[in-house]
Amino acid sequence: MHEILLYSQISPSRHNQVLNILAGVTGSQPFAYQEQSALFAQLRAPEIAASKKKHSQPGTPQPGSQQQKWVYKLTRAVRITSDAPESTGQWRQRVEQTPDPSVKDHTAREVIESDVQDVRVYEDAGAYRSIGQHYVLGHRFVSDNVVVKIFRVLVAQEQLAADKILEGPPLSMSNLEILDASGTYMVEVSVRLEDRKNAKIAEKAFAELEKFKKNVEGVIDLRVPDRLALDTRVKDA
Repeated sequence: MHEILLYSQISPSRHNQVLNILAGVTGSQPFAYQEQSALFAQLRAPEIAASKKKHSQPGTPQPGSQQQKWVYKLTRAVRITSDAPESTGQWRQRVEQTPDPSVKDHTAREVIESDVQDVRVYEDAGAYRSIGQHYVLGHRFVSDNVVVKIFRVLVAQEQLAADKILEGPPLSMSNLEILDASGTYMVEVSVRLEDRKNAKIAEKAFAELEKFKKNVEGVIDLRVPDRLALDTRVKDA
């Protein structure tokens, strides 16, 4: 699976206005969503990390070189409240490869996703190192193949052990704080395609994203971030 993306930011004062404008542009209403993500740095080569039978996990994504180690992102849907937060979905794992340097006008990267068969794989301190967790609260729009997300990132006030994150309930709102103290919202616009090597399909996807960018000019300043800021390779393992 490949994604092509553009990003932006909007101030809190413009949030509702932009939601209303996007509803008109996409012809759809915003869908509210909440997600919890846990990040784990791979410490050993894939064939070594999965060597213990009790910790083996069929279907674990293994991008690129077998010697390269990656940051794995586990995400599940949640419902965050002040008193009784709960998970509303199962954990899924995701690896995002470093964006393609040959693409200049968009961020283009390969992503590998699958269901998590056993979260205990990531609790093996010899195979993975917990980096932490964060929560995303936002709204999503869909327009043909374009997916638009407007969200804030919240972080835990204290670090938890991997088993508490993966096997316990999500944190309540009182235990979270906004990562960006200014309250700024992130904007992510993406198109996904199964086979980027198919020139016709890829050209259509890039054109669809570019068309959306032009449709929201003056409302959202979509741009391409530094590709190395999106590098998920583990450097110190």
